[in-house]
Amino acid sequence: MQRLGYKVVGPDDGPPLILSNSLGTTMKMWSPQLDHLKQHFQVIQYDTRGHGSSSSLPGPSSISELAEDVIRLADELEISRFSFVGLSLGGMTGMYLASIFPDRIDKLVLCCTSPRMANTASWDERAKFARTKGTRALTPQLLQRWFTPRFVDDTPQLADFLEEMLASVNDEAYAACCGAIGDMDLWDLLPKISAETIVVAGSSDPAITPLTALEIQQAIPGASLAVIANGSHLVNVEKPAEFSELVLNHLLGTTFQRGSKMRRLVLGDSFVENSLANASNFTRPLQEIITEFAWGGVWSRPGLELKERSIATVAILAALGRHDELELHIRGALNNGLSESEISEVLLHVAAYAGVPAANTAFKIAKSVIDGTK
Repeated sequence: MQRLGYKVVGPDDGPPLILSNSLGTTMKMWSPQLDHLKQHFQVIQYDTRGHGSSSSLPGPSSISELAEDVIRLADELEISRFSFVGLSLGGMTGMYLASIFPDRIDKLVLCCTSPRMANTASWDERAKFARTKGTRALTPQLLQRWFTPRFVDDTPQLADFLEEMLASVNDEAYAACCGAIGDMDLWDLLPKISAETIVVAGSSDPAITPLTALEIQQAIPGASLAVIANGSHLVNVEKPAEFSELVLNHLLGTTFQRGSKMRRLVLGDSFVENSLANASNFTRPLQEIITEFAWGGVWSRPGLELKERSIATVAILAALGRHDELELHIRGALNNGLSESEISEVLLHVAAYAGVPAANTAFKIAKSVIDGTK
C-alpha cells in the first residue's frame, strides 16, 4: 500500500488546498508560498511516491496512479473536495485528477506543465541516468534547466537547495516517474475539466514553453492563462511574489475581493452589510480604497496572524485616540480570538507608552464592548 508523506498547515476550518510537486523535488519547493497560503487555506503538502518522506513502490508508475495517490490521501484526511496547485509533474497529476474526478476538484492551478511530452526518448535517457548515477547527480543539469542563468548567479544557495531535494528521492522511483511522463498523453482529457482553471507559465522556461501553456488553456473550457516574465521552470521559486499573487487571485479573487472577505471575517457580516447599505456615491470611493488597501493589502498579508494584527491595530487606535475605530476593532479583536485579559494587557502597554489618559478612555470603550453595552 502506498503511503504518502504529508504536512498540513493553516486553519483547520480553512478550505483545503493540495500542493503537488515537480519531478525530483519535495514539498520543500513550496516554502516560498506557505506564509501566503496558510493565511487562507488548510494547506496539504505531500511528497510524490518515492520522493522525500513518501514510500516507493516497485515497478513502473503512471500518471493515473499518481493521481489516485492524491485521492487516497484526501480520503484519509476526510476531504471530499479541494483546490489543487500542481507544477510540472504535479500539473500532470492535476490534469488527470480534474478530468477523472471532477467532483473532487474545486479550483485548479496548472503550472509549467504539459499533457504530453514530444521527446519520449529523453525520458528514457533520464531514467537510465538516475538508475546508474543517482538522482543527486542530476543537480547541475537541472539547475540550468529549471532556473534562468541570472537567478542561478544571484542565488548561490540554490544548488544546495536543489541537491538536498534530489538526494532525498529514490533513484528507482525517479526513473519510474520519468516513465510515467514519457508514456503520458492527456490531451483528450482536457476538454472534460470543469474546474475553474488557470494555466501558469514562465516566459523563459526551456522545458515547457508558454506556447504549450496556451494550448492547454485553449483546450480547457473557460481556463485563463498567465505568463510570468523572466521566470523559468520552477517559477514559484524564482518568482515567488508574482506566482503567489496569481495563485491567490485565482483561488480567492482580486485584492479587493480578498479585502472584502477579510473585512467580513474580522468585523462581521452585519457591520459590513450596514456599511454598504449606508454608503453613498460620495463615501463609496473611500470605502473601496479602505477595502482594497487596508483589508486586502495589509490585513491579508502573510507574516502576522489575525490575532497579532488585532493587537497592533487596537494599540495604535487607542494611542491615537481614534475612538470610533477603536470600538469597531475591539469587536474585531474578540472575533479574532483575543480574550478580555489580553485586550487589557494591550491597553496597559498603551498606558505605559502613549499615556494614561489615552489608555483610560480606551479601557472604558473596551469594557462597554465586552459587556455588550455598545
